[in-house]
Amino acid sequence: MRLVIAVVVYSAGRLFFSFGGVVSLGIQKSNLYHDRGWEHMKLNGTIVTIENFDTVPNGSLKPILWSQSVYDTQVISSTALQVPDGASFVKLFFQVKWDWDNMTEKSTGFRIAQVRKNGTDDSQLPESRIAAAPKTYTTQNGSTPAIQVNAGDIFELWVGQDSGFDIKIFPHQTWFAMEIVEATTPILAGITIRD
Repeated sequence: MRLVIAVVVYSAGRLFFSFGGVVSLGIQKSNLYHDRGWEHMKLNGTIVTIENFDTVPNGSLKPILWSQSVYDTQVISSTALQVPDGASFVKLFFQVKWDWDNMTEKSTGFRIAQVRKNGTDDSQLPESRIAAAPKTYTTQNGSTPAIQVNAGDIFELWVGQDSGFDIKIFPHQTWFAMEIVEATTPILAGITIRD
């Protein structure tokens, strides 16, 4: 038998759950119920995108330099995604949409999208390597389960292709996201209370 002691604190319109010193979000995007009605969990994380087309040279592998934040609840975005203080587990998500300029010959070869942690190719992080879609755009998606992190860890999305031509990736439809799913700091794991 295992005894779990949870501390629940209501402060400044937010509800916090603490299990053994770790503030936990529990099941993401679920509703919580208590005597005040249904409550919604607060999303913590960021999505970054590019504002203009970015060119990926043939035969190269390069990081995407993000230029726009779609939303950022913890000010964790820059040209890469950096884990904020207090976050202990995150999930990562990405999408890359490749152009083909209406040129059949650009619809060849492979496209690669690879998540790197602290500048290193980590086999436990997602990598998508797919053949180009013939005569149309190629879209890649990837995600991680909850992964353990330390404050200051940096995640980048690298892309490459071997079509024989330089190929552009689309702005706004190419993005990278981090969701904080567990934190040791209550402010990162708050749940907004609606009255």
